[in-house]
Amino acid sequence: MGWRDLFGKRAESTEDLIAQAESARPSSDPTAQIPRLVAEGEKIEAIKLYREHYGTSLADAKEAIDAMARGESPANQPEPLAPASGSEDEVRALVAKGELIDAIKLYRELHGVGLKEAKDAVDAMRG
Repeated sequence: MGWRDLFGKRAESTEDLIAQAESARPSSDPTAQIPRLVAEGEKIEAIKLYREHYGTSLADAKEAIDAMARGESPANQPEPLAPASGSEDEVRALVAKGELIDAIKLYRELHGVGLKEAKDAVDAMRG
């Protein structure tokens, strides 16, 4: 006789239960989280995470996630973004100096959003 964990899977020992729990724990690594989200049918969350991690447009992220859902590798998968250096205060300082393009670029890096969202946010900071 065995046990069933929270997910209803059969386990023969406490070690099996621990292993199952560890495998179900979300990873902090986006390259592991994205395929898990796709497999669980959480395509919107997968697209959001893909955009944040790779800095792609919404259309490119959706295309990549759709390919993963079909069991294919995404075409032309970009390199992951380097962690953004900077802060919201730096964005505001750039806006104050009138360096709007740099402010928009930094805002996009910090928040992983598209050009329109970043432009709207920077415009809102202008007053």
